[in-house]
This record gives sequence, structure tokens and C-alpha cells, in this order.
Amino acid sequence: MFSCILERMSAVRTKPMNVYLVRHGETTLNARRVHQASDAQLSARGIAQAKVVAKRFSHIPVDAIVSSTLKRARQTADIIAGTIQKPVKYSPLFVERKRPQEIEGKHAEDPQAVRVK
Repeated sequence: MFSCILERMSAVRTKPMNVYLVRHGETTLNARRVHQASDAQLSARGIAQAKVVAKRFSHIPVDAIVSSTLKRARQTADIIAGTIQKPVKYSPLFVERKRPQEIEGKHAEDPQAVRVK
């Protein structure tokens, strides 16, 4: 689940384009090392992390933000977008590969989760 932030682009490119990949902030389940479902939300720490990244991008010219459709990525992208005043385009192309549903909600070291991986 990445958000892609594109530096200013012109109609005709005469120089390389900078693309920045930003991983979502920490979720409540990341912190507990639990396999998360697509609806996992950012933790307080994850929100703070997104705000730090947003502040860094406030000094970089950005034309577009493209984000995964997963909740944690959308939350991260929305925080960045609100800071730099750019709209977000949500794309399923940035969604991670789906893990087996039977490991969602299980700790990373749960024997069933380890066996299924």
C-alpha cells in the first residue's frame, strides 16, 4: 500500500520525473504484529508519521498524489494531501497482493499463520 507522489510535470518532459513512494503509517495491528485486513486503520503513531512525511513534502513541488484504495494508505495520503493542498487519486493498482483470509487477525508468530504463509 503505497502512495505515489509525483513532482511537477509539464506537458512535454525535458528532464526526468521524480516519483516518491510513501508507505502507509503504522496501523494498530502493525504495532501488535498482527496480520491486517484491508480495513486496518492508522494508529496514533501512524498518524504522526504521516504528518512528518507531509511536512517534508510541503517544500517539494508536487503535481499529483496517487494512493492505494486501502484504508491505511488512504488515511496517509489524505494527511499528506491536506498539508500540501493537492487532491488524491485512489487506484487499485497500488493495493498489495492479498494474503489468505485465514491469517487476518492472527499474530505473525501464530502457528497457523506461519504454516499458511
